[in-house]
Amino acid sequence: MLATAVGPYEIIERLGAGGMGEVFLGYDPRLRRKVALKRLNTREQSGADIHARVLHEARAAARLTHPNIASIYDVIEDADGAVIVMEYVDGESLRARLAGGPLPPDQVLAIGRQLSDAVATAHAHGVIHRDLKPSNVQLMSNGAVKVLDFGVAKIVTPVEPLDSPTVTREPSLMLDKAGTPIYMAPEQLIAGDADVRSDIYSLGVVLFEMATGRRPYPETDAVALAVAMSTMAAPAADAIDVRVPRALSAVIARALEREPRNRYQSAAELADALRSARDGPPNRTTVARSVLRAAASRRWLLAAILLAIVVGAGVATPLLLRGPARHRVVVTTGPPAVVAILPVDNRAGDVRGDYVGAGLAAVVATNFGSVSGLTVLPMAVTGELRDRRADLDQARRELGVTHVIALTVRAVAPATVVDARLRQSATAADVWTQTIDGDLLSVERVLLDELGRALTRDGAFPHTLSPTEWARIRKLPTSSADALHAYSEARALLDRYDVAGNIERAIELFNRATALDPRFATAFAALGEALWKQYTADKRPEVAAAATAAVTRALTLDDDLAPVYYALGLMQSQTGHYEEATGSLRRALALQPDSDETHRLLGRVLSTIGDHPAALVELNQAIALRPFWNNYYSLGHVLYASGNYDGALQALKKTTELQPTFSGAYQMLGTTYHMLGNLPQAIGYYEHAVRLDANSAAFANLGLAYYTTKQYEQARQAYSDAIAHQPRKATLYKSLGDVYGRLGRSAEARKAYEDAMTLARDDLHINPRDAFAVVLLANCEAKLGHRAEAERHAAEAAILAPNNRDVWIRTAKVYAALDERSAGGEAVRKAVALGYEPNMIAADDELQPLGRALKRAIDAGLAAREKKGVTQ
Repeated sequence: MLATAVGPYEIIERLGAGGMGEVFLGYDPRLRRKVALKRLNTREQSGADIHARVLHEARAAARLTHPNIASIYDVIEDADGAVIVMEYVDGESLRARLAGGPLPPDQVLAIGRQLSDAVATAHAHGVIHRDLKPSNVQLMSNGAVKVLDFGVAKIVTPVEPLDSPTVTREPSLMLDKAGTPIYMAPEQLIAGDADVRSDIYSLGVVLFEMATGRRPYPETDAVALAVAMSTMAAPAADAIDVRVPRALSAVIARALEREPRNRYQSAAELADALRSARDGPPNRTTVARSVLRAAASRRWLLAAILLAIVVGAGVATPLLLRGPARHRVVVTTGPPAVVAILPVDNRAGDVRGDYVGAGLAAVVATNFGSVSGLTVLPMAVTGELRDRRADLDQARRELGVTHVIALTVRAVAPATVVDARLRQSATAADVWTQTIDGDLLSVERVLLDELGRALTRDGAFPHTLSPTEWARIRKLPTSSADALHAYSEARALLDRYDVAGNIERAIELFNRATALDPRFATAFAALGEALWKQYTADKRPEVAAAATAAVTRALTLDDDLAPVYYALGLMQSQTGHYEEATGSLRRALALQPDSDETHRLLGRVLSTIGDHPAALVELNQAIALRPFWNNYYSLGHVLYASGNYDGALQALKKTTELQPTFSGAYQMLGTTYHMLGNLPQAIGYYEHAVRLDANSAAFANLGLAYYTTKQYEQARQAYSDAIAHQPRKATLYKSLGDVYGRLGRSAEARKAYEDAMTLARDDLHINPRDAFAVVLLANCEAKLGHRAEAERHAAEAAILAPNNRDVWIRTAKVYAALDERSAGGEAVRKAVALGYEPNMIAADDELQPLGRALKRAIDAGLAAREKKGVTQ
């Protein structure tokens, strides 16, 4: 704003800027008073329709009259847009006050009551604020409070509550809508929905910050914040600071409930609660927690431990704080029954028969597996019987099976036709047979009901089923046959995510399933899973946001499904919440213990945090359940990470036997031979991987091999090809920068390093605990001469992943670039002690500046490795 006046208002000075525009101090000569002038930038940013809407809302908010609300006097439009003329409130912002730390409880109560009264008045006039935060609260010298910026509020029309079963929404994280993510309610952040209870949540965050000096969630990025909200309950204010009275803490806790229906239902109700709150003695049970939190360097990890509920054999997860733990009471009246579901026989002459059969079998396994005392072996366990369906005696001997369920799909269109049979394994006698036809949902309903009756008649259940157990047996995952068809097909595609186009097609089908049935929790969970797989491939932040929203939606719909906890664990692992991920995945296994997919992911997560022995247990369990190529591939990854290269080679070669066209296995074989110093063998595998699937990872590995052998032009071409296939992968640009440096093209090297840093920062918005992204930043900063930043990020990476040899070797490269030989040597020593191969160090030109310190570090690392017994 360059003019000296807007309409009749004189401009005195610029006060600041926000998301919706600039703010100036103005003067109204007619009424001889100061005013605040806010020029909106909506026309340039969002189009004329949004501009008009904000003007409409501002004019509506102008009718609000309350001593704690800054009044809106006027709305002016000119050639540059629109200006809202507001009451000028002299004083100190609450944000500035909080810079000095938490406020005394009596001030929190006094300010909180005034804020609640102001918001209650606005709500009574049909206006919600949507952006309540400390910078929008002004404190005057007489103790009065003024709420600013109701001019960007939303006009509320009578709608159904957010938790009404008839209200459905597409999952999409609120990345660019009005409001400030760190103060938004979960439903506002994730879907952009807001009602009066959303303002109450924002007030709860402000109250929490006033009482404790910090926000309930430390995350600031929208995606990371949504993950935190979905996975952890907000901590109690008196658990953070024992000086917070218990009554005040309870009021704040209710305002911060994740589900809108569990919060105060009106701002007036919150105001009454604050008036009733009285100072009391500190909550003594939280004193120890406060001391421990203050001493912890990773306060949220400790918070998760302190808040966890221990179930089973020491498995802890804060996720169980949502409600009481569910325990199965096993009452047996006879020998335990073991029911095996044979691999479905597809006789439909249509590949969709595989999808339909897999979906039916999965529902049968899940529903009947919920009956205490009854063991159900899904197709993942009985796969070896695919070609020996008649040999029931072998199933009885090898697996302890008492009953066998056999399903044959005869047709999928225009109607689904399935032959179902229940047999006793000891006598091979049929207990029940039936041909079921109709739409897929009807077939599933009849199958569950009749199979339950047949098992009851044959005495397979260990006790008389309760009505609750019957309800679980008959529970259908969706009310739409078409949604079930789409889901079943998508799940089969996701099982072969390595095939080009499968993930995209699966996402399309999962979206169709959730559109047909917006309460299909399992489909939302699977959609989140597919989107996270897509994000891993293309690194687009909007994909991560959509994945987070889908998983959060699934959790909201049903928090007692194994697939939902699997998807939640995947989301947590992708965003760096590894401890929470292990809790979610163990919860999924408690609900469905025979899921090889969950054992596999848990193994990968445990390996990521350095617990390789526990990871190997999970991967071997996955293979025992299902000798699937992806389970062997993941086992190879974990063995490689643990330094067991011979074991890794065996597992990866088994992967190629089971899935000869999977290029990833050949890439990892090349990587393993590369680590062992067999470069010709490595290049051969890399080249074969490229021939099978010309993808980014294959080209990147080939580029590394060429770089190591000083074939820099070939390396440049390989990395350029990799970037063409995956243009948002930060490490590719860093590697390309190294190649340009060797080719003497310094300007192009600098540009590549800067691009790598930009993408690494994007990755850290999604996963702030990504040690590889942090150390990549440090590497690029060191090469660009930014010493202080490089040293800071190198130290941060080491703290994030103290037991990861690859992080330590990359940290050593940072110090080598900075000519810090002592620190670089120590990083090399730690990398070698953790299993990094010395021959790789000798071939790495980035480490050679460390000079003689390199040899000493390698020797010291080998000695430490031998002392600790690191397996090779």
